[in-house]
Amino acid sequence: MAAAAPAAASASPYISALSGAGAGLQAGGSIMGGLYSAQVARNNAKIAQQSAQYSAEAGNVQAQNESLKNAQIAGELKASQAANNVDVNSGSALAVQAGQQAAGELDTQTVLHNALLQAYGYQQQAANYKAQAGQDVTAGFEQAGGSLLSNASSLGLKWSGRAPGPSFSNTPGGSPNDIYANSTDTSFS
Repeated sequence: MAAAAPAAASASPYISALSGAGAGLQAGGSIMGGLYSAQVARNNAKIAQQSAQYSAEAGNVQAQNESLKNAQIAGELKASQAANNVDVNSGSALAVQAGQQAAGELDTQTVLHNALLQAYGYQQQAANYKAQAGQDVTAGFEQAGGSLLSNASSLGLKWSGRAPGPSFSNTPGGSPNDIYANSTDTSFS
């Protein structure tokens, strides 16, 4: 058993070196993880921006199609009125045509508005992904720093021979509770 103690003492620097190397690898992994997550978020932002553009373009096409459909309906209405010997340029026939035209324009504008709202949603999603990318990078570096500090602290405690945790050696009586045990003042003001 006596021979085991010198062997353990001589292995201690190697264990410390391996512990330090492990801490470095862990910190590097945290940084790389943060950078990877940030790149994923940036890619998602690009996809959301493209979706916004495609949504707006598709909305324009749908609005044009709706406008053409409404023009066809207006033409059929006018032709139907004319076929029934109604003066299409005056009176109630003109009011019916104007009402149909207004309803058609509203339908076209609704299609366009909905597409623009969808595009705006994608733009907001892209902005959120960009913000997330910045946060991911920061989080990676913060995790790396925390890992290095934690491992450095642990390594220092190993070298000093102390166990981790609070020390009350400077407290009168040796315990935080002993401070109050020796006190004669019971007032709280």
